[in-house]
Amino acid sequence: MAQRPGASSAGPLLLVGKHRFRGTLGTEHVTVELSIGQEGYETDAPLSC
Repeated sequence: MAQRPGASSAGPLLLVGKHRFRGTLGTEHVTVELSIGQEGYETDAPLSC
């Protein structure tokens, strides 16, 4: 995976963005959608989901 421009290390910032996972749970089809981003504008702000 490519590193985000300006990021100092590959760390968890690669997870930032919107993600969709599809699969089955038993016999049911399921979709999980996650939005991961930083809280606030500080570069060291914690990530939230």
